[in-house]
Amino acid sequence: DESSWSDYGPSSSGNHRSLTPFAFRADRYTSDVSESDSETDPEFEAHKQLLRRQRWEELRDKFEMQQKWDEDRERNFVFSLL
Repeated sequence: DESSWSDYGPSSSGNHRSLTPFAFRADRYTSDVSESDSETDPEFEAHKQLLRRQRWEELRDKFEMQQKWDEDRERNFVFSLL
């Protein structure tokens, strides 16, 4: 049974945090918050996270395979190249 991170969609019941790449998480860098900005606006943080999540959803589609290959389909494809 082969599976990869791209097999899991938004409907999976797993932890979405672990499925979202590090760069698209809200708390990805501690340097994002400056020393003088100790209080962050929760609405602003939620908006940033929403934008990151939307970008990830758009990019994830590009990483997923468009066609699922089974053994027969793969064999036919290889023979068509010969």
